Parts: sequence; structure tokens; C-alpha cells
Amino acid sequence: AMGIHSASWLSAEYPVLLKEVADPPAVLHYQGQLPTSEPCLAVVGTRRPTGQGQLNTAFWVEALAGIKVCIVSGLAMGVDAEAHRAALRSGLPTVAVLAHGLDSIHPVKHSGLAREIVAAGGALVSEHAVGQAPTKCAFPQRNRIIAGMSLATLVIEAAIKSGAGITASMAFQYHRDVFAIPGRPHDVMSQGCLDLVARQMASMCVHPTQMIESLGLRQSAHQAQRADDSDPVIHQVVDALQSGGCRLTDLSKKTELSEEDCLAALGELIWQGRIHVQQSVYALRQGT
Repeated sequence: AMGIHSASWLSAEYPVLLKEVADPPAVLHYQGQLPTSEPCLAVVGTRRPTGQGQLNTAFWVEALAGIKVCIVSGLAMGVDAEAHRAALRSGLPTVAVLAHGLDSIHPVKHSGLAREIVAAGGALVSEHAVGQAPTKCAFPQRNRIIAGMSLATLVIEAAIKSGAGITASMAFQYHRDVFAIPGRPHDVMSQGCLDLVARQMASMCVHPTQMIESLGLRQSAHQAQRADDSDPVIHQVVDALQSGGCRLTDLSKKTELSEEDCLAALGELIWQGRIHVQQSVYALRQGT
């Protein structure tokens, strides 16, 4: 009645890569459609991302819009939810792996997001039966599913001891690629990423192209559509910032663009070194 289906380890629907790990769940319960042909990429991070972390999540996921890939995360607050939303905006399928039965959603405020994921052709997944409430130990256990069903794991922002770090460690143990976005060493939410790189468990990733090329994913011409000022969106954003720095909401009003379009343009401009962000205020660098 709730549209919940089950796939055993022997079922054809069971994710192929998850079958390869040492400790896969015997049965997966799911709502929606499990990914079949497209590779999965896990995108994880802190529940309390910085403004830059939110920007990076949107930018990295939206950079995959021209590639057939499924975004996998945990529907938690922060980076997880932003990764699912960015996938939906980009027309990418996305899978949310939950730490409880599929008859409920935690956090409750993400119930609408969960419905959007299923409606867009993605899935909600859990190894727990209907009626099982979330427990503290269930979250690290579900992280092995996120890592196990994914070709690679991208860590956006994380403290040294974090759920995202657990997912990355499991992916490393499963001999899957792990990528981490670097940040400032004194930033608590960057230290987990830097620690993964320092311990050679993750490759440092400063632009989506590096990850895409490393994984051998095929890009379409859509990937390069926002390369310079010939793109009208980037031109509008640069023009709006000529009069001084401003916050995302103000930039959206000045340009009459959506916040999502502004974020994508800002991400590209940050990569080009043409703007900087401090305390959620975006500003052009001198000489640009």
C-alpha cells in the first residue's frame, strides 16, 4: 500500500556494486526506482555546512548534469539534503539511504524532499523493516550502503570525527575512489577533508572536472556552458557585482535570476579566481 518493495541479495534489482562489498545487507527495502544502468556517486558532508560548503555541494552536483550518474546521500540536514536538491534541479536521479523503516522520514522536515526524490525517478532505500525507528548505531551502518552502492564518494565538508568521514573510510576499505574538497586548515568543517587527504584515503579535488576525468565519466557539451562571460548568466552576475559585494539573496534580486542559477555562476567564478566569498558575501577580486 505504501509502494515499498524488497530486493534480496540474489535479486536482479539489488545494486550491483553493493553486492561486491564484504558486509552487504541481505535485503534492501525501497520506494521508487533503484538505479540500474547509471553509475552512482555518493555526496556526503556535515549537517552544518558553511556558506561555501553549500555552494560547493550545488556546484559539484550540478556540474554532473550532462552525465548519466545517480547521486546517493543520506537525506540528513546540511550537505546531504543540498546534494539531493541539486540533483533534482539538474535532472539527475538521486537515492536517499535511510537509517530506519520507510514508513517514516527523519528529519520530518525532509518529508517533502523525500516525495520529490521518488516522484523524479529516484528512490528511498533502507535495510530496516517498516516500523523500525532510527537508532544511534543505525546511522554508521547505513553509511556502508551509501559507500557500497557508489562508484566513488565525494566529501564536501566534514569534521575529523563525522558520519561523512565514516562513509569515506568505508568507501576506501571497499577500494572505491574517494574525493575530498580542501578548505582552510583552521576550519573545523574542512579538517575532516584535509585529514582524509593527508592519510592518502582521498584525492584532493578542487574542481568537478578533476573528479569526472578521474572516474572516466563522459561529459557532454553542457558541462562547459558556463565557462566565461559569453555565458549570459555569468555576465549578469559579474555585472551585478561591479558595484560591490552582496549576499546570494540580494544578488538574485539584482540579476532577476534564481538563486540556483546564481550559485552555479558563482561556483564557476570562484574556480576561475575572479571572486571571493567572506561571511556569505560574494565580491569581485581586484583586477577582474
